[in-house]
Amino acid sequence: MLYSFVYQPYALRRKYGKYPNVVMSKKYTPLLGEYSVIRELAKQNKYQGYFAIEDSLNNPQADFRLTFSGKIPYFMVTSSKSLDEFKKLVPKDIDRWDYTIKSFGRMSIGSLDQLRSNSEWRKRRDAIMKTIGINFSSRFIPLMLSKIKKAADNWKVEEFIDFGTEMKNVTFEIITEILFGRDIKDKIGLHDYKDFNGKVTQKDFQDYFLTLTKDTIRAKNQLHSIMFPFLVHNNLFKPNNIVQENVVRLWDFLNKFLSENKDDNSVFSRVSSSDPSIDRDFLMKDMILYYFAGHDTSSHGISSIIFHV
Repeated sequence: MLYSFVYQPYALRRKYGKYPNVVMSKKYTPLLGEYSVIRELAKQNKYQGYFAIEDSLNNPQADFRLTFSGKIPYFMVTSSKSLDEFKKLVPKDIDRWDYTIKSFGRMSIGSLDQLRSNSEWRKRRDAIMKTIGINFSSRFIPLMLSKIKKAADNWKVEEFIDFGTEMKNVTFEIITEILFGRDIKDKIGLHDYKDFNGKVTQKDFQDYFLTLTKDTIRAKNQLHSIMFPFLVHNNLFKPNNIVQENVVRLWDFLNKFLSENKDDNSVFSRVSSSDPSIDRDFLMKDMILYYFAGHDTSSHGISSIIFHV
């Protein structure tokens, strides 16, 4: 623990702090890493990525930024020069590895970001990419506007609005209906969800999905999960076995809904009908992947548009 969360970050910061073209936060907070920076920006009512803007203004010569997500180090490319150099190092073929141990990746096991680069991967990728082109996506603009208007109609003058939470909820509804169909909220119903203490409550799809996402991260960050990753990988002991139980239940009720769904315009339905040989179970997990790929970015984008309008 001391090595992972204290010594290793300290050693990396000391090593790369010697280079004038590498920037980093002024101090490192053990366990949190850059999350502490984001928290401070939130208190100042600034965008969570504002530190990148400050970097470019205060350090125009910078090519990289060393940042930490918890204990994990990342190098952020911050200049055209460094991007060009990085591209030269990128291998022609990049393959994926097993993500089942990686927090919310457990919810989409077998999805495109985890599958090896084989014929099955190419078939699914090509089918999805052909479906979600600009012409297809543009037909959902009225849906997006109606969801935003519905939320805005409930706002009152001089009322404090938490746009982060508000737009995340709106974005979740938009993504859900685009991926799975307009009637999912009405037909998917409530389902049992077990918390880490074993207590079972009923949740709707959105609450179930978002709670499970948080719980997969919480489970991965448990002390025994960090020290013995195979416990996560094999769903051993609490809370890993509970998380797996909730994940399997999510797959079951989503598959049941999709088997009965009649919305032919959803991404799932269009991809599935375009190539019946694609495994519907794995395609469903590809759809789950899109929540992680687009939820936060879309909600931040909508929030920014409303702010400037």
